[in-house]
Amino acid sequence: MNNISYIERMLLSNQQLTINEILDLNKFTEKRGLLLNEKQAISLINNRNRCLKELGRIEIGSGTLEKIIYTFYTSSYIDKDNYLEILEELTNIFYLYQNEFDNKLTDDQIIEYIKKSYEECGTIELLEGLYLENLRDKLLNGETYE
Repeated sequence: MNNISYIERMLLSNQQLTINEILDLNKFTEKRGLLLNEKQAISLINNRNRCLKELGRIEIGSGTLEKIIYTFYTSSYIDKDNYLEILEELTNIFYLYQNEFDNKLTDDQIIEYIKKSYEECGTIELLEGLYLENLRDKLLNGETYE
């Protein structure tokens, strides 16, 4: 019983740390009027956890969420009305790509490709479809991801 309580306390502590790390990014994103509150940070974490579970993956900490927030907050396709929704969709796409290209691309390469592609096309649908297929074809043909 004590072990379960300890594990539960550790998980809650980790989630609070992740929330705080996400909220700390507001100091950068507020320049564009983009802010997340604690409830939205929890929603982003829950979305990530749901996506990881669906793909059978695990991840500790908020490193990926922080990278996504920091990389995309400057996008011309994100505003205060769609900020959380787009972050959740970009997180889903990141893990989709990560699952698809496991060990072929680093997390940073995936985020860089998604950012470049998103700025080019401006839609989540194309990132999930055409751009994913294009990257898959390039990698299968021995080309680089760029």
